[in-house]
Amino acid sequence: MRFTRYSDEIEFSMHQLYSSLSERDRRRYAAVEALKLGHGGILYLAHLFGCAEKTIRRGLAELLTPPELPLGRSRKKGLDANLVSRPSKAWRKTSKPSCAITRRATPWTRKSAGRT
Repeated sequence: MRFTRYSDEIEFSMHQLYSSLSERDRRRYAAVEALKLGHGGILYLAHLFGCAEKTIRRGLAELLTPPELPLGRSRKKGLDANLVSRPSKAWRKTSKPSCAITRRATPWTRKSAGRT
């Protein structure tokens, strides 16, 4: 197994960059570096970055077939935003007694006990 080994300074810089990336970007960065190194690159980078070889292979697959996400998104859209912002029926049932506003008796709403 013959491959180019980076200098200690370059390895340090690569590791710093790798640590600052998101999970998806880490896979893809490691995959690009593995492509540059050629044979043995996946094993070398898996050891350097402390990740599994499978992770880098997944990054290679992602590079070949990028996910169909809109630019700027890292995940698929979940539930409708309106559904998330509305309280559930269960929450409304359990929270009504504690959220109900109770009226306090004020002097002008009480009936007088004596003569006026």
